[in-house]
This record gives sequence, structure tokens and C-alpha cells, in this order.
Amino acid sequence: MLYNAALSYRVFGDAANEAHAHDPYRAYAHVGEHVPAATDSPMLARSQDRGALDALLEINGEWHDKERIAGLMDPNSGGSSIFISPGLRFSLKNWTSYVSLGIPIANHYNGIQATPAWRTLFGISVVFGP
Repeated sequence: MLYNAALSYRVFGDAANEAHAHDPYRAYAHVGEHVPAATDSPMLARSQDRGALDALLEINGEWHDKERIAGLMDPNSGGSSIFISPGLRFSLKNWTSYVSLGIPIANHYNGIQATPAWRTLFGISVVFGP
């Protein structure tokens, strides 16, 4: 089981707030979401062209049950970890990339197992279509 809670803070490029001043409909649009051309504004276009940067702070956790091998419980399996993960997310038009560094704040494993010292997560996503 994996679980996660996150907070984000827009460092720059707050397209939603700039749009809200001119068009309430766009206040709820996210970067990369399609909004009808009739509501396009030059201010929002400039904001999306320069992108947006968010600072992230997450708490990530994972729990693994003990493994069964040939019907027998493996005593050196299963356990849990909790990580605090600061990171960054950059969005430009329909592209988003992120990176975070997971630092373990709790490791509880059964038996003899390697425990993580830290982990890095990164990714890129793109939204296709309208």
C-alpha cells in the first residue's frame, strides 16, 4: 500500500490568479487544460508561455505485507517506511515535470532487510487533446 499527502506553493507563474482578474471562468483552469478560445486573454497567454514553478512538500509512505514462499511466511519481508519529500514541479502549457527527494523519517522492517537511505522521484507528463 502506498499513501501520500502533499502541499504545494506557487513560486511564480500563477496563471489562475491572473486569469481570475479578467475572466472568472478561467480562475478554475489549470495549466495545460483546454479552455474555449472565446475566453482567451493576452495576460494568461503570457503567463503560460513563461511556465509555472511550484515548491512541493510531501509525506509519502509505503507498507508491504510479509511474503509467502511455498505457503511459508518469510520472516525477512514486509514492513513500512515514511518519507518527507521536498520537491519542485514545473509546468509549461500542456507539459509538467517534477522532481522530489525522499528522506526517510521512519523505517520499520521485519527481520533482516536493506532499508532506504533516501530516494529520488522524477517524471514528465503531457496532456494530449482538448
